[in-house]
Amino acid sequence: MKLLLLILIFITVMYLTAQENPIDWDFDNHYNKSRLFLHEMVNYEKELEWQIENEEKQFFTNNLNLDMGSVSLNRLYNIIDLKINHKFDDKWKFVLNYLRDESKYKNLDIEFNYIGFERQLSSKFSFLSTCNTYYEKDDMDVELGFMLNDKAKNNYLRSSLIWGNFLYNKKNNLSGKINQLYLGIKWFGLYNLKNFRLYSEGFYSNRFSVDYHDQSQLQTHFESKDNYALLKLYYIGLNDIMQYKFNIYDFYTEEAFQDNELDYSYKNRIIDHRLSYKFQIFNNFFCKPELLYLVQTAKASEYMQYEFVRKEFIKTLYFYYDSKYFTIKTGYLRTDFNNDYDDQNSENDYKKDSSNQKLFIGLFGDLTKNSRLLFSISHEIKFHGFGGGNLQYQMFF
Repeated sequence: MKLLLLILIFITVMYLTAQENPIDWDFDNHYNKSRLFLHEMVNYEKELEWQIENEEKQFFTNNLNLDMGSVSLNRLYNIIDLKINHKFDDKWKFVLNYLRDESKYKNLDIEFNYIGFERQLSSKFSFLSTCNTYYEKDDMDVELGFMLNDKAKNNYLRSSLIWGNFLYNKKNNLSGKINQLYLGIKWFGLYNLKNFRLYSEGFYSNRFSVDYHDQSQLQTHFESKDNYALLKLYYIGLNDIMQYKFNIYDFYTEEAFQDNELDYSYKNRIIDHRLSYKFQIFNNFFCKPELLYLVQTAKASEYMQYEFVRKEFIKTLYFYYDSKYFTIKTGYLRTDFNNDYDDQNSENDYKKDSSNQKLFIGLFGDLTKNSRLLFSISHEIKFHGFGGGNLQYQMFF
């Protein structure tokens, strides 16, 4: 039965990834979208209890997280996060980490498929070696790392060194030559202390560079990609959970040509702070206020020259009703934001202060002991008609 379930999961993943990705969000053309961060917070943020369980089990059992939702009248957005931790014996384990995230948050698709092995050297220490086998061979990454954990597996540190674009010089079809290696550090950490818990994950790499010689003119590409750091601090009481969450995302890219007029460099940073508190107000009734403050800064130079700053403050208030078999979740959300776009090459400058409001209703519950499902719809108040639905699914097996 377990083998059949695993096969069905892989078939589902392959079917979803085979569909054409309809979203192509570039950093340069998405600044005036008013619902980007509000929509992410409403539809793709997991419940606090789901987050906690996933952080505890993600490296010690097989697990699957799926998100499917509507982002516009004709577009769907999907997240597929699959981790396989299959033990061969007491020492060896096959590991797989597949992720496809059409990143609503960074406007940059993230796709990888790390496959490899983990060797347990003691009850508290193991060594891992994996390879990112995603479609383009010249984008292949190699990972070497270690895992530290206590006997109860309540605390752990997993860290690794990533050698990106492994053997790129031999595998790319553009006569590209890496002249500065792409190296990065990835980490996951969890620490529990009585009612407090600290969780962190992230990836940071250097700015690597590649020369392309078979183009119409010599081109050098510089990039640091997918850099992020996440920190969560929880307080967990008898009937309440408080979470402080800090995110930072960095993206940088640069193209240099023999003809300097075509040179282009771009960087984008998004930082947000989030505070949420879920507490009981009556029997079976809970309340969760949540605040998010976000700052996005982007800058382009050379071929395009502009600066962009977005400041956004999102306020939400959720109410929960727990029945014996499911939970009903309702919410009101409001965002106030300011966009300041300064184009140095034209008169396209603008400043925009605006606000949006959304209503939310969802239904979720446990399908089995190790799986849960949430279905929700949300609607922006100023528009008429149906606002779109979202589905979240989490399973451990």
